[in-house]
Amino acid sequence: MRTVNQLVMATLGIFALAVEIGTASEHHEVATIREATGFNGASIQSTVDQLRVDIGGIDNGIAPAGQTSGRREINWDDVPDSNAAPGLLPEKFFNTVLPKGLVLCSGQGLLVSADSSNPTSTPTEFGDINPNYPDNIDPFTGVRVFQPSASNEVIMNFYYPGTTRPAAVCGFGAVFSDVDVSDSTMIEFFAYTGERIFSRSVLATSGDETFSFVGATFENPVIHSVRITCGDATPGANDISDGGGGDVVAMDDVLFGEPTLIPRTLAHTRYRAPGILDTFFAYQSQPAINPNGECLFQSRLTGLGATRGRNQAVFSTLANSDPEVIIQSRVGDAFHNLPPGETPIRIADIINNAPFGSLVVANTSGRGRPQSLFVDNGSLVVKLTGHGDSIDPRFPGAETKAIRDVVGGRVGDVGTFGFPVVFTADSSLANPVDRTNDTGIVVMDQNGNVLNTDAHEGSPPAGLFGGDVYGQFGAPPAICFGDRFAFSNPVRPGFGGRAFPAVFADNVNGGDGQLVALSTQMAPGVGQADYRNFLGVGCSDNQAVYRCTLSGPDANARNNEGIFREGAGLLIQKGQEISPGGPQVKRIQKTWPIGNEQFICQSFLRGPGINQSNSSVLFLGQSDGDFQVLMQTGDPAPGPNPGGAIIRSIQRVDVDPVNGYYVVQAALKNVPPSQNQILCYGQTTLGDDGPNQDERLPNPLIQKGDHLFSTETSGSLIRGIKLDSFPDRTGVCARGKRQVISSNGDLIYGVITDVRECELLSTSLP
Repeated sequence: MRTVNQLVMATLGIFALAVEIGTASEHHEVATIREATGFNGASIQSTVDQLRVDIGGIDNGIAPAGQTSGRREINWDDVPDSNAAPGLLPEKFFNTVLPKGLVLCSGQGLLVSADSSNPTSTPTEFGDINPNYPDNIDPFTGVRVFQPSASNEVIMNFYYPGTTRPAAVCGFGAVFSDVDVSDSTMIEFFAYTGERIFSRSVLATSGDETFSFVGATFENPVIHSVRITCGDATPGANDISDGGGGDVVAMDDVLFGEPTLIPRTLAHTRYRAPGILDTFFAYQSQPAINPNGECLFQSRLTGLGATRGRNQAVFSTLANSDPEVIIQSRVGDAFHNLPPGETPIRIADIINNAPFGSLVVANTSGRGRPQSLFVDNGSLVVKLTGHGDSIDPRFPGAETKAIRDVVGGRVGDVGTFGFPVVFTADSSLANPVDRTNDTGIVVMDQNGNVLNTDAHEGSPPAGLFGGDVYGQFGAPPAICFGDRFAFSNPVRPGFGGRAFPAVFADNVNGGDGQLVALSTQMAPGVGQADYRNFLGVGCSDNQAVYRCTLSGPDANARNNEGIFREGAGLLIQKGQEISPGGPQVKRIQKTWPIGNEQFICQSFLRGPGINQSNSSVLFLGQSDGDFQVLMQTGDPAPGPNPGGAIIRSIQRVDVDPVNGYYVVQAALKNVPPSQNQILCYGQTTLGDDGPNQDERLPNPLIQKGDHLFSTETSGSLIRGIKLDSFPDRTGVCARGKRQVISSNGDLIYGVITDVRECELLSTSLP
């Protein structure tokens, strides 16, 4: 163990030490130790205060979980008489009654001394256990002190305050009273994996009513539990100063950093795949997370259980805290409603991960590798529909030939479980199905019941008359919050001629179809320009959002595209300035609507000050109509950024359309290749459109080159970051496809660690 800096003060019986010292594991950062001992509280006060600065200057008290800075403290004086001597302190008191994120355990009970005004007249300072103790020990703060009962050892575990989710802190320290013997008292820190990452004996001062303090901090939150050996005698025995055979020690103030959630490992290369004999995880993809933090993902498999084509599976945490397999290729006996001999042979697409059921499309065995749609409701995996099934009750003789696109019941829906499915019917099997009416959208619930078949090729479209009918379906639909879905589709005019594109919306239960936008209609907010072609449809709250090209006198090659919201008009147009007199949008890449007032847009810029190195931007469309740049290439990377890292490119983005959480994976320059990637997060609903808008800017979560501390990994080097968001090619996101970030700020992401192993993680953002 290597000492970097050491300061020793030994005056008037006072000893204090501040030292930076490397831990036993090469994966852990250097810890800064603060320790002191002396005859009175003043002898350790400055060292205690210094640790408070180290771990976070503000005491967060019982503030809600997720504080981004500060610390928590316990001095036992908040414990009521009913939980103090002669009674016992509940182990979870400081995570339930006073939710500070600390759970205590000794196996024999926990003792907090009585105060001077307690109703049972119990002596203070554990005089009820041994009448000599009030002369041996003394409180550092207030009047109460702490000891484990019938034991000299206590375990302190950290949790996200008020929850059962494991957490870690960056630092910890404790005050002790009456440490007479060196090495009789010790603190040990452990990572969640159980690895001991730090240990230190508490300094001793011979005599009664003395004080000792020790604490340590790390660069990152790595401490999940602390084991404290409190003297070498159990409570009740005489202290060594009274002729006893051991050192009796009490504790007072406990200080620790703000508890931070430990990323949960869902899958790791070479780790056993649960529920499949002799099978191991390989490469994970298509992750999805819902507002409950429940996860869904696909993984390649290796091992004996993955032979003969069984090398692909989908895992879910919908019904269990641990991942369990819901679909495995070439394994059909786990499914319901599959014809005899039919098994899934390839996982095609994870649609979404809704709280009421996860949707997965898989190719199944049979001629042409037909596709089927499955739902996992937490207890059963059920085939909803697929090749060969009747999907539209108006054509009972027709069978589904192909599933072209599926979107799932959206996060935030209340009582709505619609799954719009774009399908193609096999026209060779039954009349009256032919090439003029063999496609459409059917809305199903999670039990396979058909709710709506109004949008069908050859049927009259909503809001149009004169013999017009829907043309061929194939464009991806979008499902809104509440009870609506939206889609774009060509319309075949009743008088003949070329089909014209339009955007429609309908209730998932049918009967409320509406025309939203029509080609050749004048587009709002763009002068003399008309809608020309619709490139994609999404949803904003319960309204359609659509991307389209423009034509007309005021449309040219520099401004002939825009994003529009139903009922609100133009959101952003190609050629529009994002600041007065500043750069203009050169090309719109993707747009994510948020609520009914905001949106995030990823674009390329042109204009003043723009060159190839700073032309890519992610900006927020605010409710006041202005734009705020969240990230731009050429700008400094978010966070402290001591190395001067610059954003090279914006690689992946995902946005929660409810509460505005967003996550960005970016490449960096001006740093070594081992550090050239970063994952950032933010929330657009923080702050305001004015002086507090900086609260919406992204914050760093992890960077390539950091050490990973998760529920399965303790300190491995991060060699790569993988934000596997849905690659929506329509350019209008928030359609009801899988999300890697939820409306509650839960995130699922991957990292590449040492020896190029993949690890899939989930966590909650602060």
